[in-house]
Amino acid sequence: AKGQKNLLPVSAPVIESNGDGNYTLYSIKMTEKNPTIKIVVVLTDILIPFPAEISQNDKQLVKLYDSHYYYSKYPTKTQKSSIKLASSNVESYTRKVPHSNRGNIITFGPYIDIEPEQWSSCLIHSQNHEPFAKLSTVQTDIEVSHWGSVSIEEVVELQHSGAKLIGGWSRFDYQMRHQ
Repeated sequence: AKGQKNLLPVSAPVIESNGDGNYTLYSIKMTEKNPTIKIVVVLTDILIPFPAEISQNDKQLVKLYDSHYYYSKYPTKTQKSSIKLASSNVESYTRKVPHSNRGNIITFGPYIDIEPEQWSSCLIHSQNHEPFAKLSTVQTDIEVSHWGSVSIEEVVELQHSGAKLIGGWSRFDYQMRHQ
Protein backbone atom coordinates (compact mmCIF):
# COMPACT_ATOMS: atom_id res chain seq x y z
CA ALA A 1 0.00 0.00 0.00
CA LYS A 2 1.15 3.55 -0.57
CA GLY A 3 3.04 5.19 2.30
CA GLN A 4 4.32 3.68 5.52
CA LYS A 5 1.00 4.33 7.31
CA ASN A 6 -0.91 1.72 5.29
CA LEU A 7 1.42 -1.22 5.94
CA LEU A 8 -0.61 -4.17 7.16
CA PRO A 9 0.33 -7.82 7.61
CA VAL A 10 -1.42 -9.76 4.87
CA SER A 11 -2.96 -13.16 5.31
CA ALA A 12 -3.61 -14.59 1.87
CA PRO A 13 -4.98 -17.98 0.80
CA VAL A 14 -2.75 -20.14 -1.40
CA ILE A 15 -4.26 -20.69 -4.85
CA GLU A 16 -1.45 -22.67 -6.51
CA SER A 17 1.85 -24.30 -5.64
CA ASN A 18 3.98 -26.45 -7.90
CA GLY A 19 5.05 -28.75 -5.04
CA ASP A 20 8.80 -28.57 -5.58
CA GLY A 21 9.17 -25.25 -3.77
CA ASN A 22 9.87 -23.07 -6.83
CA TYR A 23 6.82 -20.86 -6.34
CA THR A 24 3.54 -20.41 -4.51
CA LEU A 25 0.72 -18.16 -5.73
CA TYR A 26 -1.42 -16.22 -3.27
CA SER A 27 -4.69 -14.34 -3.74
CA ILE A 28 -4.64 -10.82 -2.25
CA LYS A 29 -7.58 -8.42 -2.60
CA MET A 30 -6.62 -4.76 -3.06
CA THR A 31 -8.85 -1.78 -2.39
CA GLU A 32 -6.75 0.61 -4.52
CA LYS A 33 -6.89 0.56 -8.30
CA ASN A 34 -3.10 0.83 -8.80
CA PRO A 35 -1.46 -0.14 -5.50
CA THR A 36 2.23 0.13 -4.72
CA ILE A 37 3.36 -3.12 -3.11
CA LYS A 38 6.54 -3.53 -1.06
CA ILE A 39 7.71 -7.14 -0.73
CA VAL A 40 10.35 -8.10 1.83
CA VAL A 41 11.92 -11.50 1.24
CA VAL A 42 14.27 -13.32 3.61
CA LEU A 43 16.06 -16.20 1.90
CA THR A 44 17.94 -19.09 3.48
CA ASP A 45 20.37 -21.65 2.06
CA ILE A 46 21.34 -19.50 -0.93
CA LEU A 47 24.88 -18.55 0.14
CA ILE A 48 27.53 -20.94 -1.15
CA PRO A 49 31.00 -20.85 0.46
CA PHE A 50 33.60 -20.11 -2.21
CA PRO A 51 36.24 -21.35 -1.75
CA ALA A 52 34.62 -24.33 -0.05
CA GLU A 53 37.65 -24.91 2.24
CA ILE A 54 39.78 -22.29 4.01
CA SER A 55 42.47 -22.13 6.69
CA GLN A 56 41.80 -20.34 9.96
CA ASN A 57 43.39 -17.05 8.84
CA ASP A 58 41.73 -16.90 5.38
CA LYS A 59 38.73 -14.72 4.55
CA GLN A 60 35.45 -16.60 4.33
CA LEU A 61 33.95 -15.68 0.96
CA VAL A 62 30.50 -16.63 -0.28
CA LYS A 63 28.66 -16.57 -3.60
CA LEU A 64 25.02 -15.67 -3.98
CA TYR A 65 23.24 -16.80 -7.15
CA ASP A 66 19.86 -15.22 -7.83
CA SER A 67 17.97 -13.09 -10.35
CA HIS A 68 18.01 -9.32 -10.75
CA TYR A 69 14.21 -9.55 -10.95
CA TYR A 70 11.77 -10.71 -8.31
CA TYR A 71 10.02 -13.80 -9.69
CA SER A 72 6.42 -12.93 -10.45
CA LYS A 73 3.61 -14.49 -12.48
CA TYR A 74 2.42 -10.95 -13.24
CA PRO A 75 3.80 -8.01 -15.24
CA THR A 76 5.69 -5.53 -13.06
CA LYS A 77 5.72 -1.78 -13.81
CA THR A 78 8.84 -0.92 -11.79
CA GLN A 79 11.12 -2.88 -9.51
CA LYS A 80 14.13 -2.04 -7.39
CA SER A 81 16.04 -4.67 -5.38
CA SER A 82 18.42 -4.02 -2.49
CA ILE A 83 20.66 -6.81 -1.21
CA LYS A 84 22.19 -6.29 2.22
CA LEU A 85 25.47 -8.16 2.65
CA ALA A 86 27.32 -9.14 5.82
CA SER A 87 30.25 -6.85 4.96
CA SER A 88 31.23 -4.13 2.50
CA ASN A 89 34.08 -6.27 1.09
CA VAL A 90 32.66 -7.29 -2.31
CA GLU A 91 34.95 -9.28 -4.59
CA SER A 92 32.68 -9.04 -7.64
CA TYR A 93 29.05 -8.81 -8.72
CA THR A 94 27.00 -8.83 -11.93
CA ARG A 95 26.65 -5.23 -13.04
CA LYS A 96 23.26 -4.91 -14.70
CA VAL A 97 22.52 -1.24 -15.38
CA PRO A 98 21.31 0.59 -13.33
CA HIS A 99 23.08 -0.58 -10.17
CA SER A 100 24.91 0.87 -7.18
CA ASN A 101 27.19 -0.44 -4.47
CA ARG A 102 27.19 1.60 -1.24
CA GLY A 103 28.93 -0.07 1.68
CA ASN A 104 27.32 -3.42 2.31
CA ILE A 105 24.19 -2.74 0.20
CA ILE A 106 24.03 -3.51 -3.52
CA THR A 107 21.00 -2.02 -5.29
CA PHE A 108 19.72 -3.15 -8.70
CA GLY A 109 17.21 -1.05 -10.59
CA PRO A 110 14.82 0.50 -10.92
CA TYR A 111 13.87 -1.76 -13.81
CA ILE A 112 10.80 -0.84 -15.82
CA ASP A 113 8.07 -2.96 -17.48
CA ILE A 114 9.25 -6.44 -16.52
CA GLU A 115 7.37 -9.27 -18.18
CA PRO A 116 6.04 -12.18 -16.07
CA GLU A 117 8.47 -14.96 -15.08
CA GLN A 118 11.59 -13.06 -16.19
CA TRP A 119 15.03 -14.20 -15.04
CA SER A 120 18.30 -12.27 -15.24
CA SER A 121 21.25 -14.12 -13.74
CA CYS A 122 22.88 -12.31 -10.82
CA LEU A 123 26.07 -13.37 -9.01
CA ILE A 124 27.53 -11.65 -5.95
CA HIS A 125 30.88 -12.82 -4.49
CA SER A 126 31.55 -11.20 -1.11
CA GLN A 127 33.15 -11.67 2.29
CA ASN A 128 31.05 -13.05 5.11
CA HIS A 129 32.65 -13.74 8.48
CA GLU A 130 29.31 -14.30 10.18
CA PRO A 131 28.65 -17.76 11.62
CA PHE A 132 26.82 -20.14 9.30
CA ALA A 133 24.76 -21.91 11.94
CA LYS A 134 22.16 -24.12 10.32
CA LEU A 135 19.47 -25.86 12.33
CA SER A 136 19.60 -29.54 11.42
CA THR A 137 17.21 -31.14 13.93
CA VAL A 138 14.99 -30.20 16.85
CA GLN A 139 13.58 -32.79 19.21
CA THR A 140 11.17 -31.92 22.00
CA ASP A 141 10.31 -34.50 24.67
CA ILE A 142 7.41 -33.76 26.98
CA GLU A 143 6.88 -36.05 29.93
CA VAL A 144 3.73 -35.80 32.01
CA SER A 145 3.68 -37.85 35.22
CA HIS A 146 0.63 -39.33 36.94
CA TRP A 147 1.25 -36.95 39.86
CA GLY A 148 0.84 -33.79 37.73
CA SER A 149 4.43 -32.73 37.11
CA VAL A 150 5.55 -31.88 33.58
CA SER A 151 9.10 -32.21 32.29
CA ILE A 152 10.16 -30.68 28.96
CA GLU A 153 13.49 -31.38 27.30
CA GLU A 154 14.47 -29.86 23.97
CA VAL A 155 17.52 -30.98 21.99
CA VAL A 156 18.67 -28.66 19.19
CA GLU A 157 21.42 -29.66 16.77
CA LEU A 158 23.25 -26.93 14.86
CA GLN A 159 25.85 -27.43 12.16
CA HIS A 160 28.26 -25.05 10.47
CA SER A 161 27.34 -24.78 6.80
CA GLY A 162 30.07 -22.30 5.80
CA ALA A 163 33.54 -23.05 4.46
CA LYS A 164 35.23 -26.14 5.90
CA LEU A 165 38.37 -25.61 7.98
CA ILE A 166 41.66 -26.88 6.50
CA GLY A 167 44.15 -27.91 9.16
CA GLY A 168 43.72 -27.39 12.87
CA TRP A 169 42.25 -24.51 14.81
CA SER A 170 44.64 -22.52 17.00
CA ARG A 171 43.49 -20.45 19.96
CA PHE A 172 46.82 -18.58 19.85
CA ASP A 173 46.26 -17.50 16.22
CA TYR A 174 42.67 -16.54 17.05
CA GLN A 175 43.72 -14.37 20.02
CA MET A 176 46.52 -12.72 17.99
CA ARG A 177 44.05 -11.67 15.28
CA HIS A 178 41.25 -10.56 17.63
CA GLN A 179 43.02 -8.34 20.14
